[in-house]
Parts: sequence; structure tokens; C-alpha cells
Amino acid sequence: MNKLFSANGYDFNFEYDSDYSIKYSRATFCRVYQGEKELGYCIGIALCNPVDNFKKSTGRKIALTKAINPLKLNKEQRKEVWDKYFEKVKK
Repeated sequence: MNKLFSANGYDFNFEYDSDYSIKYSRATFCRVYQGEKELGYCIGIALCNPVDNFKKSTGRKIALTKAINPLKLNKEQRKEVWDKYFEKVKK
């Protein structure tokens, strides 16, 4: 597992792919892990419309938002996730 950052006992990583479901589109995946185990229901996917310019930071934010939603984190826990994210990627 190649983690980008950890928060609230979860590890977060991102992967990128092209031609995922729409021809010539790009996709960003955020996978949430706890220890070495991937939580299958905590995967966020952001698809870029083929007519839009792919922007890595936008895809990461959308995918991360979708991935943490099922975790039902409270406001403080979500803040920790986003603080760690921005600390790691330096805005």
C-alpha cells in the first residue's frame, strides 16, 4: 500500500487512470485503508469529462470527499483528514 497520509486510524492513497469508463476520460481514485486492509465501501472515484481539462488537485478533492462520506466522520474528524491532506499536498 502506498499511502499519502493517515488520519483517524485510516490510511489514504490516490491512484490515477485513463480510459476508465468513458473513452478518453481520466479518473482519480481515492482508496481508504485501515491497517493493511482496504475498506471496499470507502473508495471515491472522480471522473473527468473528456471535454474538460484534467486537473489532478480537483480530482483528488472530489475523490477524497466521496471516499470519506461512508465513514460517517464527525466535523473534527473530517477537519483532521483535510488538514492532513493539505499538509501533505501543500495546497
